[in-house]
Amino acid sequence: MPKKHELERVVIESDFPDFERTKHYKFTTLIAETMERIRPHFTEQIYVTGIDNLRENSNPANPPIKGPLLYIVGHESWWDFVDLPPIWSALPRKPMLKVVARDNYSHFPPLDFLINKFFSPFTVTVQRSWNMEGLSEEEKEKLREENNAKFNSLFSAENNSYDRAILPESSTKKNGAFNKIHSGAWRASHRVNNGKLEVLNCVPIGNTLDNMAAIPGKHLTFVNVGEIFQYSPLECIEGESKEDYTRRDIAAFAKAIKNRFVNLHTYTLGQLGGISLLSRAMKGYQSLSRLDLLTEIKEAVEALKQIKDGRPVYIDPALENGDFNSRFNNFIENLHSKGYVSYVNNGTLHISQDRLMETPSNKRYKKDNPLRYLANKLIDVSQERPEVGWLVRDVFDFEPAGYMIN
Repeated sequence: MPKKHELERVVIESDFPDFERTKHYKFTTLIAETMERIRPHFTEQIYVTGIDNLRENSNPANPPIKGPLLYIVGHESWWDFVDLPPIWSALPRKPMLKVVARDNYSHFPPLDFLINKFFSPFTVTVQRSWNMEGLSEEEKEKLREENNAKFNSLFSAENNSYDRAILPESSTKKNGAFNKIHSGAWRASHRVNNGKLEVLNCVPIGNTLDNMAAIPGKHLTFVNVGEIFQYSPLECIEGESKEDYTRRDIAAFAKAIKNRFVNLHTYTLGQLGGISLLSRAMKGYQSLSRLDLLTEIKEAVEALKQIKDGRPVYIDPALENGDFNSRFNNFIENLHSKGYVSYVNNGTLHISQDRLMETPSNKRYKKDNPLRYLANKLIDVSQERPEVGWLVRDVFDFEPAGYMIN
């Protein structure tokens, strides 16, 4: 029997029917337009780059890439459900989507039942066996088999008329570092069928939030659409069991996704200012001047522009264009209102070390210590990307290598 990497590889492509009169299209349009109206009440601004990667050869003059596509979107926060739907209207081919989603968003069974029933034409619900306590291995295996059947159903003739979206946890319910990426995206990206390896064109989407450099009470969102890629199976190791191979293959695909999330990350003032203050707090410094903080942030932005590691560098457009004033003033106001600093005199800021070093539970980290959350995200990226690590060390006198994020 041929091994997975030896199978004939087939990219699934379909000519999508005209669906603009379908209920699915009308509902998606309604959601996108509704969130477009709601979004300004919570989001100061959203920036989107890379839409042309959804066209052939990433050329804006070319037609859209055929579907079905698998959108792999970094899930940053609940605000994604407000910020992301309006982007649908800007896509070169407005897709009908099947979203892979968990079946227990509210954790209140009657409400979850109603939610799942309402969205059932647009979602494929799966259960997170890895996140369920008190289950035996047999029970977990049964859930995995049910999930696998649902993932396989995505490749049916009917579902091949839909693009798919899956949102691996980026840093939701975490301390700012990227979460472990589990097997869902791997299972949705391909299947073995009739002796062939059927794969989808995958679209990685980086998603970054900054609620410290935005107008107080709002947030900034940065969405970067990456280049298309496809699942590629690992070669088997002689004598390796099927289970061991599958675990290794899943881990390799998860790593490929994380690498793309790191590449598509946006560097923001909240992150740079957060690492500056964290570095000082860890050294026991009690104060700094506004001018010194701003100067260090500007130095970091210039250093980011000089990175030449062959990977993209996304910087908040306001900072990249040299417009620091509004972002920095918002940052200082948020620092003060959230208790991270207090004014002493003549522009000197007193650092509240205890406030900055608080370690909330992962579930509340983003809300209870947003500055540390943003600093942790930059540390995690710098641990995965050496040139960013060198920048953090040289500009902020902070060594990310070996630092345990908490």
